[in-house]
Amino acid sequence: MKTEDYKVRVYKVLKYIDEHIDESLTIAKLCHIADFSQYHFHRLFSVVVGMPLIKYIQYIKLKRAAYQLIMQKHKKIIEIAFAAGFESHEAFSRAFKKSCGLSPSQFRKAPYWPAWKIQPYKTSAGREMSVAIKAIPSIRTSAVSHVGSPMLLHETAAKLIEWGKRNNRPLKSGECYGIAYNDPDVTPDDKFRFDFCMKIESSIKSADGFISEHLIPGGRYAIARHLGSHDMLGDTVRILYRDWLPESSESLCDAPCFFQYHNFAHDVQESALITDVYLPLK
Repeated sequence: MKTEDYKVRVYKVLKYIDEHIDESLTIAKLCHIADFSQYHFHRLFSVVVGMPLIKYIQYIKLKRAAYQLIMQKHKKIIEIAFAAGFESHEAFSRAFKKSCGLSPSQFRKAPYWPAWKIQPYKTSAGREMSVAIKAIPSIRTSAVSHVGSPMLLHETAAKLIEWGKRNNRPLKSGECYGIAYNDPDVTPDDKFRFDFCMKIESSIKSADGFISEHLIPGGRYAIARHLGSHDMLGDTVRILYRDWLPESSESLCDAPCFFQYHNFAHDVQESALITDVYLPLK
């Protein structure tokens, strides 16, 4: 059997794990999905993924817990620990600190995201991307602006979510947006700006100082769907600019691209995230 065939079978297992992470994942079931003998499954998984099965499952649960610590501050740490499959606060804290260098309580007070940005495992090769061109109406939103390190974006997003809860404007699938004014790869931290926005039906009467109204302009957009981690969103944006745009007959409008979030990392596994990238066209 070719090496690529082995990889495809292991990636099927990764997809199954991510879609059933809160269920019982038996070795017998995973071996059946991969069509591997139990005698060889662990070794093949480690070779292809770059880390043992048990560590992989624990890592993706811990990373989801990291998002929950910031985006769901109303939840107690022990609740998040149980949801991640740990039987005690102590066991969860030990594993969490080993992964990112901070205890869950320290991370909640002062998040440090670089430790979660570098995946300790390998992922599958790229996918083919389809692009649709659509005209959309303008979108009225409440917005919070982030200026600073991209590593602190989750803290800013959490502010908008908390404001929504206080004002009976809960986060809804497909009604949360991110406006990317700069490329984080080439922009100094003190110049990097990114707005998080939530769709609203009526004007904000009394807002906190950090919330403002923002109108996402209507018009023609090239829209590409990104599946998976937000850490890799830049790859989809680059493909749009580098590959799709030169081959199209389109010209860009003088406005920033934006993202539409259909679900969130504190609710689902990263592999299940769905985000649409909107590139403004003339």
